[in-house]
Amino acid sequence: SITTFVSSSPAPLTKLDPIQYPNAKCLDGTNAGYYYSESIVVEDKLKWVIYLNGGGECDQKESCESQLTSALGSSNYFENESDMSSWYLASDYCPYNPGRCTWNHVMDPYCTQDLHSGQVIEPTEDQWGLYFSGHHVFTSILDELDQKENSLLDATDIILSGTSAGGIGVWMNVDYLADRYPNATVTAATVAGFYFYATYYNGTNHTDAGGMADFRETAWPETYKLYNAYVDQDCKAANIDNPSICMISNQSY
Repeated sequence: SITTFVSSSPAPLTKLDPIQYPNAKCLDGTNAGYYYSESIVVEDKLKWVIYLNGGGECDQKESCESQLTSALGSSNYFENESDMSSWYLASDYCPYNPGRCTWNHVMDPYCTQDLHSGQVIEPTEDQWGLYFSGHHVFTSILDELDQKENSLLDATDIILSGTSAGGIGVWMNVDYLADRYPNATVTAATVAGFYFYATYYNGTNHTDAGGMADFRETAWPETYKLYNAYVDQDCKAANIDNPSICMISNQSY
């Protein structure tokens, strides 16, 4: 019978081997990692939830560099384990997450500040020497999961979920995931991941935008270039003159 878990347990951190995965870097160049908890329920061994963590994004030198002393920019600050109860659809706390709490759970902690989209391998002055490599981190985690005894390659169901910046990252990566695992039912389930072009309020009593990322339509081509972003390939083919519009859900959906 299926066991119902009413208390959460921590998932251990696995750092990605920098030799095996040289492109899976955090913003500061440290090797990225992930948290993983294998299902102990026979009926759910082939079912997975992969959770892309949120944590904003940056598109200016100062705001990006401010993350280098936190887990959002460096794996030096990753915790050795993570409480899965806060992973939304990847939570192992059944009162919060009935139906999926006993699946395999994976969390990408997000240390690249690029909406899980970046493909920067050798940063230049244009990237201020920072590694926007979120898509490479994602694919490297998948490579690791493929090699486990309970391999992701055998999956029948995969939910790709994420919150906020992670929710935006779902849109750019879910078709890649579906193409990679054609024998699985692959589902996108974002939490606070529906974003659209937005501009700043400049009227009476307006405040400075500070380090907030620029979501104006005119800003996205530069953000796309900064991250060397991976986007949904069908969307990119349909908008070859401006693939940056595929970075947010009102286009990529």
